[in-house]
Amino acid sequence: MKRALTLPDGVAMVVTDLHGNAEAYYQVKAQFLKRYERGDVQYLIMLGDLIHPTHPNGTDASLNMVLDVMGLRQQLGKSAVMMLCGNHEMPHIYGQTLARGEVEYTPAFEAALARLESSSNATYRRADVIQFLTDLPFVIFTRGGVMLNHAGATPIIHDKRTTLALLNYDHEMVIEEMDRILENYDLDHARKLYASRIGMSYDMAVLHYLAVTDQHSPRYNNLLRAFVSENIGAYRLLWEFLFTRNEQDISSREYQRVCERYLECFSMVAEHPLQVIVSGHLPVRGGHQVVNRFQLRLATHAHANPQKDGQYLLLDCSQPFQQARQLTAHLHPLQ
Repeated sequence: MKRALTLPDGVAMVVTDLHGNAEAYYQVKAQFLKRYERGDVQYLIMLGDLIHPTHPNGTDASLNMVLDVMGLRQQLGKSAVMMLCGNHEMPHIYGQTLARGEVEYTPAFEAALARLESSSNATYRRADVIQFLTDLPFVIFTRGGVMLNHAGATPIIHDKRTTLALLNYDHEMVIEEMDRILENYDLDHARKLYASRIGMSYDMAVLHYLAVTDQHSPRYNNLLRAFVSENIGAYRLLWEFLFTRNEQDISSREYQRVCERYLECFSMVAEHPLQVIVSGHLPVRGGHQVVNRFQLRLATHAHANPQKDGQYLLLDCSQPFQQARQLTAHLHPLQ
């Protein structure tokens, strides 16, 4: 299962949704390194959405934060510093766009990747960053029965087959399938259609969204993958897994049943029975929300309201937990 990690013991510092905020990231890093050097904590786990400011005028340190995480993993080891894929990391793997209303999230990160590629003294290149995002796991299981993921539960995971399909997900194979389907398209017509939908020429679109200036670039047609992605079952599965709105789409009672079934499905393939989900993804009052008996929603920075109340979780991976509420005793303020 290439997209799942299991932690049998040790203490993890769990944080979520830093969304390109350098101050919050370096507070997390400082807290982690202090505890790590004392031996109080063995792991730093980020539950995804490290990148993209949530405010359109916010300072964006997304790429610098990703590069720092990559360097920290090289320094301390991949088992000490872990990051899950969030819905804001996913579009950059596929060369697609992400927006909400008038806020466009992806162009600034793609432009930063282009600047990185042209830098003469960069340690990492664009391909290294994309490979890092491509390799990110989706879930972490603990021996104590806690499941860590980005978004929470979704009804699309409803049996062992869909669970294994997610945990064995292969981005490269999905991209190959997309591009194979596109080979049968009239690409000139597809580019014109894309341009008509967004109100700018295709060349302007790839420059704006992907920082691509050359029609001969291998990334030139990546935006067209949007035309075929919804026809690929694996991609739809991952999209729903990362972009689900949880109890915002269904009633609280129905969502609790979804959480229970979700944990049952992952327990079929995990080494230990799973009882509780810890996720981020959605805004909460303060720094956390006990969504129901099965799920704790954590907000370390961007989704905390107010943001100064953001929290992190110190999770003993060997300690059994039966209900989400039991985890609240292990929450700590970031500031």
